[in-house]
Amino acid sequence: MDNFTKMELLGRDKFESLLIQMGITNYYFTPEKYNPVDCYFNNSS
Repeated sequence: MDNFTKMELLGRDKFESLLIQMGITNYYFTPEKYNPVDCYFNNSS
């Protein structure tokens, strides 16, 4: 695993922890390695 991937996973883990603390559950992370967007929020009622 290269350093980019390690830092990407660390950042996503921290961001997901924040989302969970805030009670946000409608989100998903993009699977592509170099996608400029890391996370999308679902706006479904």
